[in-house]
Amino acid sequence: MNSSKKKFAVIFTVMAVMLMQALVFAQTGSGTKNNPYIITTYTELANCIKGDCYIKLGGNIKYNGNPLYIHGTDVHLDLNGHILENLNVTSGNFRSIEMIRISGNGKLTIDDSVGGGQMISNQNNALILVGYTDTENKDNKLTVNGGSIMNNNTGLQSNDDKYSSYAVFVYNGAVEVNDGLIYSKRCNALYVTDDMAIINGGTFKSDENDSYGIDVYYNKNVEINGGDIYGLKFLFTSESQLENLKIKIKECNIYKKFRTGAGSLANFLAPDSSATINGEPADTSRGTFSLTSPMVIKAPHFNISFNANGGKGSMDSASIIQGASFVLPECGFTPSEEKYEFAGWKADGKTYTPGDSVEITKDTEFRAVWNRKCAVQFFDNWSSESSVVYITPNEQLALPYCTFTPPANTGFYKWQSNGVLYDVGDEITITKDTKIYATWYVKKVRKIVKEPVIGETPVNSAKNATENIGGEAVEFVDYSLVNSAHFGLDSVQTEPFEIGKDYTFTIHLLANSDPYYYTDDTVYYINDNIAKLDKEKSSTKSAFITYTFPMLMYAQIPFDKENSTYAVDGTIKFDKNVLDDVLSAICKNSDAAMMAYIADDWCYEWYADGELVYTSQDINDISFTVPYDCSGKTIYAVLVCADQIAKSEEVSIPAFYYKGDIDHDGYVTDKDAVYLLKYLSGTYDLTESQKTAARVTDGDTDIDMLDVIAILNI
Repeated sequence: MNSSKKKFAVIFTVMAVMLMQALVFAQTGSGTKNNPYIITTYTELANCIKGDCYIKLGGNIKYNGNPLYIHGTDVHLDLNGHILENLNVTSGNFRSIEMIRISGNGKLTIDDSVGGGQMISNQNNALILVGYTDTENKDNKLTVNGGSIMNNNTGLQSNDDKYSSYAVFVYNGAVEVNDGLIYSKRCNALYVTDDMAIINGGTFKSDENDSYGIDVYYNKNVEINGGDIYGLKFLFTSESQLENLKIKIKECNIYKKFRTGAGSLANFLAPDSSATINGEPADTSRGTFSLTSPMVIKAPHFNISFNANGGKGSMDSASIIQGASFVLPECGFTPSEEKYEFAGWKADGKTYTPGDSVEITKDTEFRAVWNRKCAVQFFDNWSSESSVVYITPNEQLALPYCTFTPPANTGFYKWQSNGVLYDVGDEITITKDTKIYATWYVKKVRKIVKEPVIGETPVNSAKNATENIGGEAVEFVDYSLVNSAHFGLDSVQTEPFEIGKDYTFTIHLLANSDPYYYTDDTVYYINDNIAKLDKEKSSTKSAFITYTFPMLMYAQIPFDKENSTYAVDGTIKFDKNVLDDVLSAICKNSDAAMMAYIADDWCYEWYADGELVYTSQDINDISFTVPYDCSGKTIYAVLVCADQIAKSEEVSIPAFYYKGDIDHDGYVTDKDAVYLLKYLSGTYDLTESQKTAARVTDGDTDIDMLDVIAILNI
C-alpha cells in the first residue's frame, strides 16, 4: 500500500471511530435527576448504565441483544409510558440469559412517570436477576415504583426451565416494590431467596396454576405492607426454620392461594394485623388456603398530617399502617414571606428532611420548619433606588449586572460591600444580612482655567465648567474636587507670560465622594481640550492631569471697547491698531501666512462657549453682530492665517430673551404658550430666564393666564 493510500485508510478509520462515538452517545440530557438522559436505542441504554445516572425512555425500544448489566452503578430508569422489550425467544430445552442483571452492589430503580410503561422478556430466565453468583457483594437492590415487568415466555421447555421464567428473581440482594405490575406467564412472578424484600404495593401475578405471585424461599426478612398478591408462598420445611423469623404481613390482599411448608399463617402475620375472608375472620392456625375469595389482611392505621406553621397553602394528609415507615415528601407549602425558606419537617422534637424515612407508631403531625434567609440589599448609592434578594446563609451569591439608573455623566463601576470592591460575577459568601452599594465611574471631568496672555500674571486656580440647559448656564457635574491647580509641572509658575513660550497647566483632582471613581474610561478636559493623565501618580480616587497651551506667538487681540456693544443684537469690533500689528507679526513669522495674507486666504472665526457660530473671509469685516442664540454665552474670535493663529479676548454676553420666547428658540409661537400652561398647572418647571421671558404683560410681576393670552396674541 502506498503512502497516500495509508493516509486515506488512517483518516477513514478515525472518521469511522468518531461516527461510532457520535452514535453511541447520541442521547440527550446530562444523566442527572433534573436532566435525565433521553434514550431511544438499546445501544444508548447499554452504554449509559455503565455509570450512575437517571434515564428516561424517549420511545419504545425493542431489540435482540445481550443482557443489560448494572454492575456497581446506581441507575434510575423511567419507562415514561414506553416499552422496553427483548425480542429474543427461547427455543429448545435450555435456559437462556436474563434480560437485566444487577450485581457488584448495583442498584436499579424503575419508575413510570406517565403510566403504561412496560418491560417485557420472552425468555425462560428471569427478566430481572438481582445478585445470583454475587456472593461477595450483597448490597444489590431493585426498587419498583411503577410500570409493568412481564415475562411472557411461552416456550415448550422442560418443567425445570419453565420454573426459571420469573419476572424478578432476587438471589443476593434486596427488592422493594411500591407500585406497578410484576407478572410471569409460566412461573412465579417474584422469587425471593435472600436478604430483604419490602412490598408496599403493586400487583403480583402468574398465569400458571402451580406458580405464585410471590414465592419466598427460606428468606426470613420480608415485610408486606400492601399490594394485590395472586398466590403467596413461604417455603419452610421445618418448625426450626421459623426461629428468628422477621417476616411481617401487615396488610395486603391475597388471591388464589396461600401456602407455607411449616408453621401457619399466624407465624407470618404482624402482631396487630388481622385476616378475613368474605368479612369473616380467617383461621390463622392453618398453613394452606385455596381461595375463591380474596383474603384481606389489615393492620391498624395512623393519620399523618402536615402543618404549614405560618406558611401558605395546604397538603393532603395521609394514612399509614402501624409501624410502617413513611417517607417524608417535599414541602407543598410556600413561605409567608420571601425572606423565609423551608428547612425541614419537625415532629416529636426531631427535625427531618424530605426523603427521610420515619417509623409511624401513632397519629403524627409534621410541622414545616422555616429558616430566615439573609437579606441582601442593593443600593444605587446616590438616590433612593434599591432592591433586595434573599439568600440561604453560607451560600455563594454571584453579583449581578447593575440595573440601577446611573447618575448623570457616570457609568456603573463595581459593587462595594464593607469597604471591598467587587466585579459583576464575583461570588461572595453570605453569612448575614448584607448591604451592597453600586459605585460609579466618572465619564468626563471638565475644568476651566484662565488661559495664558502675554504680559499677564498666571491665575493658578481652576473652576468647574458650565453647560447650557434650557438657556441657563448650569455647572457641569463631574463629581471632582480640585485639590491643587497651577501653571507649571514640578513648581508653580508665578512670572508673567512671555511671547514664544508654551505653558503647562497641572490639576490634581479628587473624586469627591465614596460612590465615584476614575477609570481608564474617564476623559479629562481643561478648557474643552483633552488633558493628559499622569497614570503613575493617579489612582481610582485621585487624578493628576495636565494640558500644555500652544506657544504664545502673538499678543491677545482686544476689542474696541468704545465702539463695541456686548449684548444681543450688539456689535463687537476688533481694535484695528492691535489687529494690524498682529497681522504684521504673523506675516513675518511664516512664509505660508505671508502668501495667505497676500491672497486674502485667511479668516476670522467667532465662537460662543467654544462653538463656532460665524466665519468671515472679508479682511475688512472686523466686527460681529451678536445673534439671539448667543445670549448668556462667552464670545471670542480667532484669526486664522495659514499655519498661524491669534486669539481675541473673551467677553460675556448678558442673558436676554424676547418676551414670550419661553423655549428660547428665537421665536414666539403657540408652543411657548403650551409650556406656560404646563407651568401654571404644575407639570413643568421653568428656569429663571424662562420666567423672565414669560412675563409678557407690562407692569405685571406675576405669571398668569394673562401672559398666556398675550403670548397667543403676539
